[in-house]
Amino acid sequence: MPKYLSEYSTEFNYLFKQIYTCASTNILNDDNHSIFYNFSNNARKFIEIYSFFKFPNYFKHEDERLKVFWNDEIYRLFIGRVNNEYSHCAGVLERGMSLMDVPEMHRVAKVIIQKVKEDTQQYAALLESINIDIANDPLSSPQTEAA
Repeated sequence: MPKYLSEYSTEFNYLFKQIYTCASTNILNDDNHSIFYNFSNNARKFIEIYSFFKFPNYFKHEDERLKVFWNDEIYRLFIGRVNNEYSHCAGVLERGMSLMDVPEMHRVAKVIIQKVKEDTQQYAALLESINIDIANDPLSSPQTEAA
């Protein structure tokens, strides 16, 4: 198994770590560029896995499942754009030939983390799975920790 996956119990934990790192990283440099470069594919896979386990029932189209969980506004503004344009280049071939929008990736990563944080027990377990103590979580606010 590749080292980058052997450090995590599942690919889901690895994908969470990638999204978490993108959300908590403010500066793009040569040491972390792959987190942003691979973000759209990592986010797509994470969102699909997370959404399926939240709603394992049948949906005719995967987009319906994503809209139910992530809500239409977040889906339309962020998830649909990352999934369709950056991960698949659907409808916008030129997107695949241009530089990524790092601030947008950072913003989308934060939105994903905020949604996952709504389930405080799972969020704490995910943090633990990537060796981060919730007390030292830079993405947690005092308001969220009290809830």
